[in-house]
Amino acid sequence: PPLVYWLMAVIYSLPGQPSWDPLGTWAAALPSALATIMVMLALADTLLRWPQPALGATSGGAAPEDPAAVRPPITALTAALAFALCPLVSLWGRIPVSDALFTALLALTLLSSWRRYADPRQSWPLPWLLLGLAVLTKGPVAVVLVALTLGLFAWRQGSARTLVATLRPWPGLLLTAVVSLPWYALMLLVDGAAFWNSFFGYHNLQRF
Repeated sequence: PPLVYWLMAVIYSLPGQPSWDPLGTWAAALPSALATIMVMLALADTLLRWPQPALGATSGGAAPEDPAAVRPPITALTAALAFALCPLVSLWGRIPVSDALFTALLALTLLSSWRRYADPRQSWPLPWLLLGLAVLTKGPVAVVLVALTLGLFAWRQGSARTLVATLRPWPGLLLTAVVSLPWYALMLLVDGAAFWNSFFGYHNLQRF
């Protein structure tokens, strides 16, 4: 799927790119690096907007009286750095392949879904738009992974109806399809069975 290569092409086409990036390595790796930074910012922003309860408050006990017991900025910074300093994240965030972008779009899809669940005033189309971009980055495995995660979340929370009503999956999946399916349809028209057998048959079904 083309999204990471489209982004590389945009950076390659910037004025003066051969002078500041003569080997093209920056332009190739920037989509991965920027995607990783976006997840860091989204994690930090989510924890700043929805601070986590102090230790003891979640189990029914009283929260500590010390006002320093809950420090949203410290929590947000710690979460962002914990993500970015994971060895695989740090590695893939520097490599010009689709994995970092795919991971980032999945993470942003799930974070925006949770934000919508926590506050229905948040945008409901955003998770589905991001999911469409994830499908354009790696394929329909994005839909499978998001569905499994949201299904487990709904089961764990005991709130499947609330989640469905909040996220609006049917119009959402339609939006995902509008974003991602035209490219797949064009590839099927151009390459036919070769694309179908290689991409869907091998890279999705067999590898899954």
